[in-house]
Amino acid sequence: MITSLRKMLVPLVLLALAASAGATVSVNATLTDAQGNPQQYAFLKLHLNYCGYNVPVVTGGGLSIVAKDLVLLPSQLPATIYANNEITCGNSYSTLWHVTAYLDSSTPIAGDLDYDLCSTTTNCADGVATLAWNLNGATPFNLGPNSPPAPGFQTIFGNPTSSQVINQPLGGSGATVTVTVSGGGAINGCVVTAGGSNYQSPPALQISGLGTGGLLYSTVSGGVLTACAVAAGGTGYSAAPAVTVFGGTSLAIKGVLDLSGATIIPGGTNVPLLLGNIAAGALTATSIFSTTIENVQYADQYLTLCGGDIGCAINTAYAALGVKGGHIVIAPKADGSCYSYSTPIVLNTAGKYVLLESGGSGGLIAAGATGTWSGCLNYTPLTATSAITLDYATATTSAAAGAHGLKNIVLVNALIGQYTGTSSATGIMTGATNNGIMGATMENVTVAGFSQGYYTNNFNSAPVTWINPNFWFNTTDWVIGNVSTQDVYGGQFASSVTYIAAPTGSSGCGAGCFPSEMTFYGTSFIGTPTYAFDYNNNTTCCAQLSLYSPHIELFFGSSAHALRGPVDYFQDGGVIEDDSTGASGSDFWFNAQGAFFTIKDAFIQAKSALNTPSTGVIKDSTTTTVNFSARNNSLASLPCANLVGGTAAATATINVLGGTAAQLCTAQYQNPQQFQRSVAIADSGICTLGTNCSAINLSGTYNHAPGCFALWDKNLTGSVTGILSYTSSTVEVTFTSSVGGDVGNLFWGCFGN
Repeated sequence: MITSLRKMLVPLVLLALAASAGATVSVNATLTDAQGNPQQYAFLKLHLNYCGYNVPVVTGGGLSIVAKDLVLLPSQLPATIYANNEITCGNSYSTLWHVTAYLDSSTPIAGDLDYDLCSTTTNCADGVATLAWNLNGATPFNLGPNSPPAPGFQTIFGNPTSSQVINQPLGGSGATVTVTVSGGGAINGCVVTAGGSNYQSPPALQISGLGTGGLLYSTVSGGVLTACAVAAGGTGYSAAPAVTVFGGTSLAIKGVLDLSGATIIPGGTNVPLLLGNIAAGALTATSIFSTTIENVQYADQYLTLCGGDIGCAINTAYAALGVKGGHIVIAPKADGSCYSYSTPIVLNTAGKYVLLESGGSGGLIAAGATGTWSGCLNYTPLTATSAITLDYATATTSAAAGAHGLKNIVLVNALIGQYTGTSSATGIMTGATNNGIMGATMENVTVAGFSQGYYTNNFNSAPVTWINPNFWFNTTDWVIGNVSTQDVYGGQFASSVTYIAAPTGSSGCGAGCFPSEMTFYGTSFIGTPTYAFDYNNNTTCCAQLSLYSPHIELFFGSSAHALRGPVDYFQDGGVIEDDSTGASGSDFWFNAQGAFFTIKDAFIQAKSALNTPSTGVIKDSTTTTVNFSARNNSLASLPCANLVGGTAAATATINVLGGTAAQLCTAQYQNPQQFQRSVAIADSGICTLGTNCSAINLSGTYNHAPGCFALWDKNLTGSVTGILSYTSSTVEVTFTSSVGGDVGNLFWGCFGN
């Protein structure tokens, strides 16, 4: 490659001043003082603008490379130079000469502006030819509609003037290119299969496929793509990648650019407008289209390459990100409709973290077996495949990777807008090759119509934070395996058969087993699920489910329940509501089968007494420790006898207030020290430790051993330095101190039922 380049450069003449052959322009300026005396240190400086990273050349009668900077002393004026309409940059006539007169090395006295120096009107941006040009009285180039076309890669530095017009050359079309790949995974050949037309400059050739580092150059003649060459073969190409021929010239951005006062005129529909970096937060414009800003990929730019399949386009955008990943944006369709696709989205390169985000809004407009959705990703296969697979986290990094996951995504299976049960597909799957999406944030994600909305059984894919998730019409919304810590803020689970479930064959809670931990804050669960929370696949209790201020509004019945399976359930506050109004024969709401079951300070209510649960709101048929503290807003529909049932109901701790302060449920107590206002102190007295605090006869009639207390009053005689305790039966109580020598007087009392 180096040798051939040297051979090509040998015959070139590095010139800015023109030889006698060819059309040229004479440049002059008056560098004198007010009396007409030449200034000793004055000079004229010319710089060739708007050539970007291209090499400025003059073609015809040989090839000359033009120097971009000239310094002319008074004795050298007038000088003959190549005109702007003779110089091409990336096969585009884009240049202007920036001319400045200096009094000395640091004092400009005239010009310092862009001028279009043309020898003829052909290829002249302002259409004015001046063979003898003088800075004195010359008119600067007007940055208006006739501004020159951009070069192959025009670079814009700094902030343009508020009146700047940046014209991108009109794009060509119709060209196609194919490449070949060597056995070592490098691109080793490039062939133009169709030349197309109207290419004003060599178009960019973009490589899409598994592999990195490939680079292609193109050659244009007469508006036709005539050749392409391999500049760099790259590595990792297991098969010949696809090549996209962009329709024209790109504008390369360098530095912090403010386009708020500029007008950018795109050159075509398949032309990348901006290539390069724009500092975050520094770009403002009324209207701008971009394929890549910093490490942000816009997936829709690959739709043509992928035949309109957004799944393929997202995979291509992911491949185009840097080795550490980045941000992929899905631009909304102009008509607000959904992107349909059949190619599964797979983002699973280890260490290549990604945030996949939709740039628009979306949702369900009309429900139905084939619902009307807007702004969604519509995965069309109903087979046992995954619409999105995420498995890029590494074993050594987690949240340190920064923001990654999904944001503002509406994912639908075959446009299903109600539960049909016809799909075997999974919406979001965390793979098991790497560490899933450890440390991810999933924000404003909606998934509907799948067999499984979200499935994770990756031991290390935790923690994951969800903000406002919405899962509807799925057979199972979430299937959560071991260790998968999920923290959920807001959102809704509705109209699915099961909301949260354990996968088949979940491990038990023995040695080496770590429980899945699910925590919900202010989340709503609405509908007629068979089981809203189904942990029946757990072999033993290996899950923890905590809900804070949830809204559980279900149509309970003989086949609709809130919970079953070995899971430790904790609920603090919130509402549990039965919306059923007919005699559907509800047997229970919650089946407490874990080690602990607690509902604390919740509101419970039922719309109809016809659906009173026969076994109980809570079915306790195991050794579960049940604690139930709630306000019963439907005492007629949920009498106290129907709150906790099952063979182990007698061990439950219940503290339930009725609809008014006076309506109190009769309670049973596992712990005799707990009591409520309906139970009064039945026995009390004073005794002296070591004298008469043993086997005190109780006068009350107790069905269970009462709860008792003892207090030492320093105003009474004696002293107590130890810890007081008691033992009681239904007929007597004994008080003791942990210090045998204590002889203080105690005030005591016992209570119970």
